[in-house]
Amino acid sequence: MRPSKQNLTAILIDDNRQMMSVMRSMLHSYGIDKIHDFASAEDAFPALRAEHVDIVLVDLELSGQMDGLLFSRLLRHDKDIYNPCVPVILMTGFASQSLITKAINSGVDDMVTRPLSARDLHTRVDKVLNFPRSYIRTPSGYFGPDRRRRIDPFYVGPERRIEEMAHVVNGATALKAPVKTEPMQFQDLKPEPAPAPEPEKKSPKPMGDVFFLD
Repeated sequence: MRPSKQNLTAILIDDNRQMMSVMRSMLHSYGIDKIHDFASAEDAFPALRAEHVDIVLVDLELSGQMDGLLFSRLLRHDKDIYNPCVPVILMTGFASQSLITKAINSGVDDMVTRPLSARDLHTRVDKVLNFPRSYIRTPSGYFGPDRRRRIDPFYVGPERRIEEMAHVVNGATALKAPVKTEPMQFQDLKPEPAPAPEPEKKSPKPMGDVFFLD
């Protein structure tokens, strides 16, 4: 099983050397030959600023001052990143709903849980490389993959996003688009509060699998 794209470059961030070796073998088996690995998130930024990277896999818990979530948020708002739309897969031992919320709002494309399954990892890698989401920039300062799983024209709840307020970007336009000079800190990674409901009316419940909207 190999991604359809060739000549891919990956960055792997994990402070567990044994796990790093396993991950490198898996990525090689998928046809990704150029892999840069780092034990800390801080050390990965020079490589991300120096060349085009096709995919990043980062562990949630890392040594150093930065974990996988903060790394993802800073990556999205670093004006010197060569490919600001690079897909990011977060690796974790336990994916709680709270963690999923934080990951979505920090610009993570997908998550994979440990112990790793070669099949599951390949599915995630294939999805972000060959079936990527649109990347958007919103007035609230969020930049990253569209947080909606699909567009539901029948959803009219308080978190419904006005389409014109989200600017769809790609790798080329993202470099020219304005970014927040002061990225939000890790503790600020949470959904924006919904507007207060009108008097004597109940807020409609979300429909389908739409969640964490702007």
